[in-house]
Amino acid sequence: MIRFFAAHPTAANILMLLFIVIGLVSLPQIHRETLPKINQYQLDIVVPYPGASAENVEQKICLSLESALDGISFLEEKHCVARQNVGQMTVKMFEQGDFEQFSTDVRNAIDTIDDFPVQVEQWTINERGRTQDVVSVAVTTHEAQNGVNNGLSRVELKALAEQVKVTLLRHPDIPIVELNDFSKHQLRVTASQDALQQYGMSLQTLSQRLTAQNVELPLGVLETSEADTQIRIKDERRSAEQLADVVVSSGTQGNHVRIADLGQVSDTFERDEKQIFF
Repeated sequence: MIRFFAAHPTAANILMLLFIVIGLVSLPQIHRETLPKINQYQLDIVVPYPGASAENVEQKICLSLESALDGISFLEEKHCVARQNVGQMTVKMFEQGDFEQFSTDVRNAIDTIDDFPVQVEQWTINERGRTQDVVSVAVTTHEAQNGVNNGLSRVELKALAEQVKVTLLRHPDIPIVELNDFSKHQLRVTASQDALQQYGMSLQTLSQRLTAQNVELPLGVLETSEADTQIRIKDERRSAEQLADVVVSSGTQGNHVRIADLGQVSDTFERDEKQIFF
């Protein structure tokens, strides 16, 4: 081939001109985009909650969103970020799914939520491009042996995982960190029927009085010429010990009946069977 073109230089020039002509003819047909189109696989759900702290947003917004979105078809993962005055949840769809139908299912699921606080403003949903998982980190503890727990409880393990998450999010190149394989954290009250009868109470009465004395609600913002101050009622118990000390009945002589007098309060998870062993 080299010997042929060396002996026939005109043929090489003709071939070069042919390539140039083909390039010029094909140039208008080349698809060009200043901002390339990226397939959408994620939705950002933003729920404004004026006057609420980040902790309140997590309890009142994020948990409700997570429960409502359970069971959505082609839902690969979801995570919620609680900030002051706003909660933002990101949901990711499997690539095999129909994104338009997925968006409709998510909107319909959020519309069914009926336990948002009355102060919550109209939520919005925004589409976002695809992201890619980088690394998975397992936070483990020792398994109990011969009835002796040599490691952390599941509640303590989740608290440790939350600390790891906060530490990782401080890195400027890590925008998203998700916790998996923990079901919903809850404080469970188990009341004795004999104790309820002794103090003349029913389960319904106990539930009403516990709800009335376990409240955390934003009351708004006090605006002054110097600064704006958030005002809220903060009387929600976050530990088993605090909940067990809630007074549900008082006598005429100043004696009190607490949750601890009626039963037990356990710090646990919604589904005990959701565990992974290594």
